[in-house]
Amino acid sequence: MSSASAQNETNVPKYQHSSCRPGRTELKTSIQEFLAEVSSSVPPDSKCPRCGAQLQYVETTFRLYGVESQWRVRVPVCQCMLADVDQ
Repeated sequence: MSSASAQNETNVPKYQHSSCRPGRTELKTSIQEFLAEVSSSVPPDSKCPRCGAQLQYVETTFRLYGVESQWRVRVPVCQCMLADVDQ
């Protein structure tokens, strides 16, 4: 190994965990804030933009790696979207 490549390797930080990388803290905070907001709000009665049918809501639990919290979010689903998954 050349001394230039050895020097470059010593300048590269070695992270033991992906959440320790710079910028990850802000991203994790943003995701937590988003999940807290959508889990506390009541979704409006909406119609599917694709077929116009009334949307149904599925209770879904989200967890963020490295965080003990979990959030229950009502995710909108339409039968026309499920038909595409079955094919």
